[in-house]
Amino acid sequence: MNDRLRDLPRMKELAGLRQFVQGVLAVVNVARPIVRLAGKDVEAFDRRIAEWSAWEQQAADLVSVPDRFNQFFGARGWIMYETINFELAKTCVEKAEAGNVDAAERDLVEAITPDNIRWKLMLMSGIRAFRPRAELAEKARVDYAEGRYYASVLVTLSLLDGLVNDLHQRQIGFFAKDVDLNAWNSMSAHGTGLERLSRLLQEPRTKTRTNAITLPYRHGIVHGRDLGYDNKMVAAKSWVALFSIRDWALKSEQGKLEPPPLQKKQGSRQTLRTLATRLRHHVELHEKNEALRALVQAWRPRDIEVAAEYRSVTEPSDLPDGTPERAVLEFFSFLRKGNYGGLVRSMDPDLADGESVNRTAGAYRRRFENTRIHDVRLVRIADQSPAISLVSVQVRGQFRDQPFDREFELRLVYRGEDRSFLPGGAPGGAWRIFFLPDLPSAPLEKEDDV
Repeated sequence: MNDRLRDLPRMKELAGLRQFVQGVLAVVNVARPIVRLAGKDVEAFDRRIAEWSAWEQQAADLVSVPDRFNQFFGARGWIMYETINFELAKTCVEKAEAGNVDAAERDLVEAITPDNIRWKLMLMSGIRAFRPRAELAEKARVDYAEGRYYASVLVTLSLLDGLVNDLHQRQIGFFAKDVDLNAWNSMSAHGTGLERLSRLLQEPRTKTRTNAITLPYRHGIVHGRDLGYDNKMVAAKSWVALFSIRDWALKSEQGKLEPPPLQKKQGSRQTLRTLATRLRHHVELHEKNEALRALVQAWRPRDIEVAAEYRSVTEPSDLPDGTPERAVLEFFSFLRKGNYGGLVRSMDPDLADGESVNRTAGAYRRRFENTRIHDVRLVRIADQSPAISLVSVQVRGQFRDQPFDREFELRLVYRGEDRSFLPGGAPGGAWRIFFLPDLPSAPLEKEDDV
C-alpha cells in the first residue's frame, strides 16, 4: 500500500483531469478573441472558463488536502473518509497549518450534529450488514442529540466492531490486533486511515483514569478503566470511526477489496475523451451530492392528522404523488387486482433475493391467490428519517372462507434505481415496501418448492 493518499489511482486520475483542464485554460486567452470575432456569446464563454478555473482549484485541493488532513488530525482520531464534509476538512487543514490545531478540532466536533449523523446513517444503510443495526444506531443518535454521550459512545463502538466482524474474511472486529482494513483505491481503507485509527483506539489502558479523555479508547471504555469518556468529543469521534468504515464495508460486500484486472492502455486521443467524460462525471457527482445533502438538512417529519386530512382517501390517486402513503395504497391496489408484477416492483428489490421479477411474481401469486382485499384505510403515518417512513393501515378482506379486519404497519424506504438509499423526493428514487405486512395467506413458495 502507498503511504500517500495522493498516490491512489483515483487521486492520480483526478490529477490527470486537473492537468487536462490546465491545458484548456492555457489557450483561453488565444481563443477568446476568436469567439468574439465569430459573433459567439462571449459572456457564456467567460462563465464556462470561470467554472473550469474554479474546478481546477477544487481538483488541486482534492488531491492535496487528504494527506494534509491525516497528517494533522490522524493522531487525534480523525481520518479522511469518502463522505466527510470536504470544505470543512479543507478549512480545518488551513487552520492547523496556521497553528490553530485545537480550534480546528473543535470545528470538527461541532460539525457532528444530529442532522449530520442522520444523513450519514442514511448512507450507511447502503451496507446490507448495517441494516439490522440501523435501529440501534438511531437510538444512539438520539442519545447523542440529548447529551447522553456515555450511551452513544458504547453503542457506536459496538456497532463498528460488529459490522467489521460480520464482513471481515477472518471474522475479526475493528479492534482486533493487526486487523487488515485495506481496500483498493479507498481514501479511508488505507494504511494512513482505518488501520492507523484501529491501532490508535485499541491502545492498552492498564489503569483506571477519571480525567476526561479525548479519544474513544475501546478497551479502556468497555472494561471500565477510562471513566472520563462521557463527553462530546469522544462521542463525535466514535461516530466518525463508524462512518469511516463505510467504503471498506461496501467493497467487502461487493468483492472489490482487491484491484481489478489491468485494462488495455488507451491512445492519447481516447485518453483525452475519457478525461473530459470523467471531468463531467466529477462535476455532476459533486452537484448531486450537494443537492442530496440539502434535502437531508431540510428534512423534517411531517405532522399529518390522518383522520382529518385523509378521511376520504380510498385510492392511490387520492394521495400526493411520490409519498410513502401512496406507495402503500398502490401495493394493496396491485394485490387487489392480481397485478403481481406491479406488486413485486413496489417492494424493496432486496426482498426478491436475487430472483427475477417474473419468478418472484409467480411465488407471490401462489401465496396470495386465496387472499382477497376489500378495503384499505390509512391509520397513521410516521416519518422516521429522510429515507424511512412507517405507514399503518386498516385492512378488511378475506382469506379463503375467513374474513379479517386488522391493522398492519408497513416500513418503507426510499431508494434509487441503483439501489442506493436517498432522501425522500430525490430525483430517480421511489418509496418501496421494506417489510411485507403479515397478511393472511398461504406460505411463500418458490417454483423449486412446488
